[in-house]
Amino acid sequence: MHTHSFIGNLTKDCSPINKTRNGTDVVNFSVAVNDKKTKTTAYIECTVWGAMCKLEQYLKKGTKVFVHGDFGTNEYNGNTKITCNVAKLELLGGTRRTSEEHSSTTDDSTYTGGEDQEDEIPF
Repeated sequence: MHTHSFIGNLTKDCSPINKTRNGTDVVNFSVAVNDKKTKTTAYIECTVWGAMCKLEQYLKKGTKVFVHGDFGTNEYNGNTKITCNVAKLELLGGTRRTSEEHSSTTDDSTYTGGEDQEDEIPF
């Protein structure tokens, strides 16, 4: 797997919290990432596990998020989807809350941008 970071907007409200067979919480959502240089949009199917699922109530359609995690692909009916197992999730704009506030301070070496940062993401 490859680890990547990106900023985008949720395409719809996230799924309700589900429990896996071993009792771990899991939430799914999709993020649209615009590439201004090529004028294309990539749609990334994201999965959040464990304590980060507490952010579920804030993951609504249109919400701007910063996501860092392991990328992969999933093929279904001849279509390939980009997937991401989220390691870090940050809500952008308004009140800033991160998935790591519950356990430790934010690692600023991973993300140094702020609300004024442009949406250009190098690929």
